[in-house]
Amino acid sequence: MQGPVLIYTHPDCGSSTSARDDLIRNGVQYREIDLGVNPDAWKDVEELTGGQRRTPVIVDGNNVTIGFNGIA
Repeated sequence: MQGPVLIYTHPDCGSSTSARDDLIRNGVQYREIDLGVNPDAWKDVEELTGGQRRTPVIVDGNNVTIGFNGIA
């Protein structure tokens, strides 16, 4: 990944925490949108995911990753 990337997270989502920690560990510049603080951003997540309310969503240029598998 090349930074800065955009990551949509939710405070109750362990995968969001893991994805954010992985970005930090790998020195990736990112901007985080916490959906617990910014619930209006769910509409953006739904557009990116085809209607799913799932986190994390990582946007790196034109690449969108839904969920986290341990490699950010």
